[in-house]
Amino acid sequence: MMEELNNIDLNLCKSFVAVAKSGSISKAAEMLYVSQPAVSRNIKILEDRLECKLFNRTAKGVELTADAQKLMYYMENAYNTIKTGFKVLNDSNDLLKGEVRIGVPTHICIFLVSDIIEAFNKNYPGIKFSIVNRSTTEMVDMLEKRELDLIIDSYPIESSREDIVVDDLIEVDNCFVASNKYAKLISNSKAISINELSQYPLLLQQAKTSTRKALDNILGGSLEIFEPNIEVATTEVMLDLVKKGLGIGYFAKMSVMDKLQSGELIEIPIKEELPKTKIGIVYIKEFLTSAPKKFVEIVKEKANMLNSLKQKTIRLILLQDCVYNCEFCHKEGIKTKKESLMTPDDIEYMYSVLNNRYGIKTVQLTGGEPLLKENLKEIITNLKKHGANIKVTTNGYLLEDNMWIGEMVDKLNISLHSFDKNKYQSISTVENSYEKVISAVKKMRFKYPTLKISINTTLLRGINDNYNSIQELVGFASSIKADLKIIEVYPKNSKYYTSIYKIEPLIKQMGYKNIKDSFRKKLFSNGIHNIFLQRCTCSIISEQNDKTELCREHNDLYISQDGKVNLCRATNDTIDLYYSIKERDDNELASKIKKVYEEMGGRCICQVEQK
Repeated sequence: MMEELNNIDLNLCKSFVAVAKSGSISKAAEMLYVSQPAVSRNIKILEDRLECKLFNRTAKGVELTADAQKLMYYMENAYNTIKTGFKVLNDSNDLLKGEVRIGVPTHICIFLVSDIIEAFNKNYPGIKFSIVNRSTTEMVDMLEKRELDLIIDSYPIESSREDIVVDDLIEVDNCFVASNKYAKLISNSKAISINELSQYPLLLQQAKTSTRKALDNILGGSLEIFEPNIEVATTEVMLDLVKKGLGIGYFAKMSVMDKLQSGELIEIPIKEELPKTKIGIVYIKEFLTSAPKKFVEIVKEKANMLNSLKQKTIRLILLQDCVYNCEFCHKEGIKTKKESLMTPDDIEYMYSVLNNRYGIKTVQLTGGEPLLKENLKEIITNLKKHGANIKVTTNGYLLEDNMWIGEMVDKLNISLHSFDKNKYQSISTVENSYEKVISAVKKMRFKYPTLKISINTTLLRGINDNYNSIQELVGFASSIKADLKIIEVYPKNSKYYTSIYKIEPLIKQMGYKNIKDSFRKKLFSNGIHNIFLQRCTCSIISEQNDKTELCREHNDLYISQDGKVNLCRATNDTIDLYYSIKERDDNELASKIKKVYEEMGGRCICQVEQK
């Protein structure tokens, strides 16, 4: 047999594999850029040397014989192995040339892969990209046959190979969308159930796609409740049918965000919590050449940045003005000319880009006193249209006149530095402020019993850093089922500064024995630590010691009223977003946020000591 192998060259193998895959000698000739007689001659030579017939002629072309079917598996793998070996040899440690063959669904390519390819091409212009969009099963098969270098797709990824690598990248939100033909589904601003949705036609991707599998899981395999429905081959086709009003589609939210923002499509709010889709990168490490290997590294870096930004909260400082004049207040807002302030449309646009590109969900509106903002309701309404999780921090003085806010926000933070009337009045410097705030907070809780409320207390030396003050605050928070957050005054050289260490014996005196040992050990070290007290959670926040820990817990992007962004309060370094927002330049705005992350987030800027 070895003599026969010595007489079989690579061209014979190429011809055999090409004919077997195409089912046609003429198509194989086209694939190999040779003449049809040359392919026929190679097949005849191979049959003679192996002493067996490889193909049977049919009306449609040729098909493998039983012997050839056994041979095909090994021949194809051997041929692909040889090709891979040559590729490794040719472009090993050389990113000036090479190829990256990617299997990726279109919707993932749009919001994740296309930007990476663009950036990769700038640095390595000699790299060729080949992108394939097939079902997950088909792409895994191509990867195993070494026809692809990597796959970027949603879970689950199934393979029989033990050496296949699946690395987590990001999680994305999903949504049901439709044309404006279905506007009646959102007319009452209330979410509908999956069962209610089943009254309308549902557009489905084919069974083997990752999106279809995800939808099957949501519905518990009960797709039969959707009658009638339409099954389509690709995301592009489904999107086109949705736009034409032929049914409701299920998409990764990032892939249709531009259509939702423009009003071309609408999102159908669903009562049930839709699961997030995990996206991973799949490859066989052993077979990665230098170009695909570098691409995998860059994809992982991009995903890490997205995940870090996704967890962050936009802390939007709406204005400087406040009803109170608390002496210790650090006045986070920056005074600017009125014409340079962001409008509600500007804020909506900024958030839509950050949500679309980086998945940022939470917006905390603060000031000054945000309830003084004349268009606050419009700002919140606009943000909620994009699914934002809204928190508002207020001193509560204007709360009774703005009870509507309890229905619109997800959490209300009330600044309450003392439960003692005289002490509170001396802090706020506003007459009758104590009665007004306490009454409003109680009414808010009564009207909105499920609303998340947090009582924020700044620890002030000689004012509220004693047993009675802490006990009263804990008692009030518990009575209205609110969390209590105790915060060190900022900066440390303030005459009101007192360490959170002083709180330790006071908490112990109150007899709260349910503090876990792990919390006892950490509580009065640095950062943010929670104590679970009866009906509320008490958070003790130290801002002065290990600021790295504090920054990690906060995850805030501090954005001022004039569009300047900073990750925290410990530095005056800013990046200006204002003109990118005004010009509606998506790419420039996203790039600046990325720069914030890379230049500031990479090193915790809380390490910069405040002088």
